[in-house]
Amino acid sequence: MKKIIITLLSAFLLTSCLKDEVAFKYIIRVHVTDYDGNNIKDADVTLKYLKNGRNDYPYTYNTEGYYEFTDLIDVGEYQIWVDKKGDIYKNGQGGATLKENKIEPVNIKLEKR
Repeated sequence: MKKIIITLLSAFLLTSCLKDEVAFKYIIRVHVTDYDGNNIKDADVTLKYLKNGRNDYPYTYNTEGYYEFTDLIDVGEYQIWVDKKGDIYKNGQGGATLKENKIEPVNIKLEKR
């Protein structure tokens, strides 16, 4: 009798999880530095999903010097542009590929003008 109850409970939990279809969430962490390794704050960082062209992803800047794009649900190729206003740095770019449920680190170094 215990085996039957455990099996039924397991089947119920599995079907409940499948029914809700919980999406995996991904994170892209972009570390923007100069060629000396100094963090660059207050840059405009744009993330574009290449499959559909979406480029309105919000980001946060953390105390470790990373621009973080969180709660991404689409696997595939992303392009990243970094624009630092002013006369000191040239703009930079990079890319990332999300293949599994993980944090994808990206390092972009901005060259001085």
